[in-house]
Amino acid sequence: MSYIIINMATKERWHSLAADPGNSVIIPSAHRPSTLHTDREAAMAELKRLCKSHPNEEFFLFQCTHGASLQRIPATVNIHGQPLSEQVVAIVYEDTREEAPF
Repeated sequence: MSYIIINMATKERWHSLAADPGNSVIIPSAHRPSTLHTDREAAMAELKRLCKSHPNEEFFLFQCTHGASLQRIPATVNIHGQPLSEQVVAIVYEDTREEAPF
């Protein structure tokens, strides 16, 4: 699994996205994660370290649960079942791997 930590101390002042007001926000650069943790214990240790280093801030640990990939699927086939054309679609899947995929 993959984990990121985000400083959400000032989340009330984050700007909403114009395309999705109220539901999606832009994370300010000072609060964006800079490290992707591949081990839960290391991520938890970093979360505790950040909390101790910045006692007036609020940090949250996010775990990667889903991924997406492009897949080609036949759009039309001939009478023998051979593809004549294909379509590229994004497939969302649940990521159940214990190890990070990199």
